[in-house]
Amino acid sequence: MSFTPTELSYMRDQKPYTCKIRWCLAIAPYGTTPIFTARVNDPGGTIDDPNMTIPIDAAVNNGVEDDMTLWVGSSALARDVGKVRIRDVSGIGAGSIEVAENDDIEWADDLYLTEPGDAGFRELWSKYQRLDAAGALYKDYDIAYGAAGNE
Repeated sequence: MSFTPTELSYMRDQKPYTCKIRWCLAIAPYGTTPIFTARVNDPGGTIDDPNMTIPIDAAVNNGVEDDMTLWVGSSALARDVGKVRIRDVSGIGAGSIEVAENDDIEWADDLYLTEPGDAGFRELWSKYQRLDAAGALYKDYDIAYGAAGNE
């Protein structure tokens, strides 16, 4: 993909508004040994849930963290079903993992979950904000901003 000189000038400067864009590319090896593997155990959620707590069987967990990328596949180490951001890992010991909003994964029993990197793998994920009926602002869908509102 390439841009014409005119297109480049629009990205750099649109009078009276100045637009500064930085393009970044991150390359991270997946490695050969995943740091997290598990299987879905009767998910019970729907495709449009803003976040889901996924019941899992006994997981292999070697340092998985919030905001890492989770591969969802029909077999071990596969990502043919999709990818999703890990939202909260605190429930792994109790047999669940919370994933962020996704609209492309049809959750089903016995799907394989893998965090593919030797040291963990993260992608750029959107975190969706919302206002509730009372006007309170939430970050990452249901995590309230601090009292100052400037976190």
